[in-house]
Amino acid sequence: MRKIILNLAVSLDNYIEGPNGETDWLTFSDETGKVLHNFLKEIDTILYGRKSYEKWGTYVPEENAMEFEKTFYSATNKMNKYVFSKSKTDLKGSPAIVANNIAQQMQDLKKHSGKDIWLYDGAGLISTFMNLGH
Repeated sequence: MRKIILNLAVSLDNYIEGPNGETDWLTFSDETGKVLHNFLKEIDTILYGRKSYEKWGTYVPEENAMEFEKTFYSATNKMNKYVFSKSKTDLKGSPAIVANNIAQQMQDLKKHSGKDIWLYDGAGLISTFMNLGH
């Protein structure tokens, strides 16, 4: 059975983002790029909250971006995506929308063949998954 993997950046003082959603404290290096690219080899599906998806789910780096950023988003933009949202049902890129029955839908998803699944979001969705035992 596939696993749902939580992989995210957390500051040493336990923050995922600033009070206004900013992630400007994150920096990337060639080493970080290698780690992220190795991680991408393990997954084929990404789970997002709506806000994270709207910001990063179909992100395309600028022409002058670092090469690892371009290849990273090129890879993630080809993956299966699920967005947890009760407020929107039509999002750019046409991800699968999960509005209810999260536990059952995730059990079903884990049973499908494929690589592991990346839970990419903030504390709210992470807490939901932990409370559901995923």
